[in-house]
Amino acid sequence: MSMIEAPRQPAGQVSGGQYAPHAYSHPEESLSVNGSFAFPPPGLPKQAGAYLEWWNEAAQHISDRTLSNAMHCFAAWRQAQLDAHLRQHMVWATDVDLKHAKKMGLGSIAELNAKRQQEIIDTWSPTLPEPPSAIRMRTILKAHQIGYWRGVLENEEEERKVLEHPIQVGRQEGTIIGVQQYYRTAEWIERAFTESDLAVADGLAKLAAIEDRRDGYVPEVPGV
Repeated sequence: MSMIEAPRQPAGQVSGGQYAPHAYSHPEESLSVNGSFAFPPPGLPKQAGAYLEWWNEAAQHISDRTLSNAMHCFAAWRQAQLDAHLRQHMVWATDVDLKHAKKMGLGSIAELNAKRQQEIIDTWSPTLPEPPSAIRMRTILKAHQIGYWRGVLENEEEERKVLEHPIQVGRQEGTIIGVQQYYRTAEWIERAFTESDLAVADGLAKLAAIEDRRDGYVPEVPGV
């Protein structure tokens, strides 16, 4: 069925069809009086137990937008890591290597370069964390915020309790600090805390960059 043929809800009804309202969660507004998950209040508890309890409650109010932004930010960060590693280690084949390529059953230099790129990616990609599901991302966001804001706690002992607090990501048991370090959250997660749709914004920025290059400009494309 084409877009033109798509059914429309009869006049006066808003319960279905393309233009019906969708039930997305709002940005973190429900905790706005006492702070939010993205921007906690200045009066966070100073004891580890109460501090963790506050974050467990706040994490129930992570918005769909923050979650989708975090998924986008992680994917962009991971791809940037792969691209940087590829630029550093890729040895590009030239016409001199054509004979070698044919011995490998490859018909062109382009095929040889593609094979070399894939070999580098296949070797190095497992050293990076795999993209998490949305359910796991919710826990990763919570672990990051818990560790990031720990400076409000009254002493280093309370901070240690928080960092070593057990947390489960999927079926994997870990700690707050372990999750932060494994997923390297400090390198990508900050951009997620915005009401903007980063996937759309970055996509539009890349399209604009292509247009600018065509017109002779060399813009900077935003990224993680």
